[in-house]
Amino acid sequence: MVVSLFTWVFSFVRIASLGVFSLDDVKVTGISDGIISSMQASALMSLEGKYMGILPKSSKFFYPKDEILYNLQKISPEVETVSVVKAGGNVLDITVKSKTPVAIVCSGYPDFSEIKDISLIEADCYYIDAHGYIFKKAPLLTGNVYHRYYIPSLFDNGSSTESIIGKYASSTEEFFGLQKFYNDVVKSGIIADAILVKGAGEYELYAENQASSSEFNNVTVIYFNDDRPLDDELANLVSFWKNMTNKLKNKSATTTFDYIDVRYGANIFYK
Repeated sequence: MVVSLFTWVFSFVRIASLGVFSLDDVKVTGISDGIISSMQASALMSLEGKYMGILPKSSKFFYPKDEILYNLQKISPEVETVSVVKAGGNVLDITVKSKTPVAIVCSGYPDFSEIKDISLIEADCYYIDAHGYIFKKAPLLTGNVYHRYYIPSLFDNGSSTESIIGKYASSTEEFFGLQKFYNDVVKSGIIADAILVKGAGEYELYAENQASSSEFNNVTVIYFNDDRPLDDELANLVSFWKNMTNKLKNKSATTTFDYIDVRYGANIFYK
């Protein structure tokens, strides 16, 4: 009986070790080329060696799927999800879903003194996902492709470009609130260019003036904070903006705002 069991185990190990049942190639799709090679190398490394010195880890029957998934997830902050399946032949097929950017966060302060399109201002900018997670350096983009945030404290405490990726731009709760505010501002018809996160719950929204002319500053600074619900401040802003727009249309006149302050309830201060 013991001999038969030993013979069965030995035969099974020999069969599992045959090349036809071994995974020796890795295919990765769904992620940028610079990350693919790292993922392939990581997966192949996980397939090396044997369990208890007997059963090869590259076996199609017993390859370390959980270990591979865990290691691949850690390779890049760009990774949203990873799936691993055995493809045809000896190939391990890895499909990666990259994170989707919903906004851009930039260090420093925007400066409109010489340029009107905020999207053309050079800065250290990064893609962030729906939770405010920084996952990739962003290129210089024109237009309002994504919501844009400026956070001067992004590089506090000696952080660098490398160390800032993989962290959160702000708390997820704060980011959710700002994103909703930003979305609702745009839906109201106000052209928003960016939000400056000043800290301590104080913010500045940069919006395009109703009259765009080389004679006027094209940017209105809108001051708001989290002392009161952002929805309330938004409602007051939209009401004020629409009322002023209608008055100007009735008078066939145009004007520009230097700033609008909605931090004090229904009392809107402006210049």
